[in-house]
Amino acid sequence: METMKKQIPPALEEEYINMYGAFGWNLRDSRETYNKSSYLERDGDDINQVVETTHFVTLIFERDTGMRDYAALASLQKKFDELGDPRLIAPITFGKVFLGVIAVLLFAGWFRISREGLLLWALAVGVIVWRIMRIKKWRKVVAEVLLKREVIAKQALAIG
Repeated sequence: METMKKQIPPALEEEYINMYGAFGWNLRDSRETYNKSSYLERDGDDINQVVETTHFVTLIFERDTGMRDYAALASLQKKFDELGDPRLIAPITFGKVFLGVIAVLLFAGWFRISREGLLLWALAVGVIVWRIMRIKKWRKVVAEVLLKREVIAKQALAIG
């Protein structure tokens, strides 16, 4: 008997149970973890409260290594796992810094009706367009990987 543990967002719990079931895994345990912690952080003379939240599900699976077609299922699962799940890895973003830069560029361009102001506006629009293109590309990559994972899981179902 072998075991495997996966930590995932709660929204993916049912999908992971079904997908790994295709490779002969049975769910042994599912635990939802929700932690909310806070602490104080000093910023010069100000003291701010910072709140951090962690929310995930831990799935524990087991599989009989003596089951029929174990080697074929394990081989397909290896390919499946090597693809990874791109939904668990956020695309590289600038987050608040990105929004701050855009706001500054737009704000500065607004008050400077000049060549520099127009350049700042053009730069801000260019950055927004670039960001939209990156998001579209990321979504396409996610869709392609998920499709490949689904094909492999269907092959495993056909074996099992």
